[in-house]
Amino acid sequence: MSSGERQHEIMRILLSRRFETMKRIAVEIGASYKTIRRDVLELAARYPLETIPGKHGGVRLSAEYSPYKNLFTREHKQALVKAAATADEDTARLLGEILMLIG
Repeated sequence: MSSGERQHEIMRILLSRRFETMKRIAVEIGASYKTIRRDVLELAARYPLETIPGKHGGVRLSAEYSPYKNLFTREHKQALVKAAATADEDTARLLGEILMLIG
């Protein structure tokens, strides 16, 4: 996986979860902790990321950052909420992630 692909995947994870430990990102992506740390530092120059040190630390994406916010109308969002309410567990989880991405 290239650095660009890793960074894209890191941002995808952070857009859906808003916070994650770098260790868990490393395991999920299949890269070393040092590689993820380096990628996060590069991403922090372009995106509103905050690294949090310590035992319960990690990386957080600012709550105000939502690149997809203006792509969907209120009616689109309401339709996704309605669909999630009647969907199976996996589909509801994915729809919930989409709703988080679009604000």
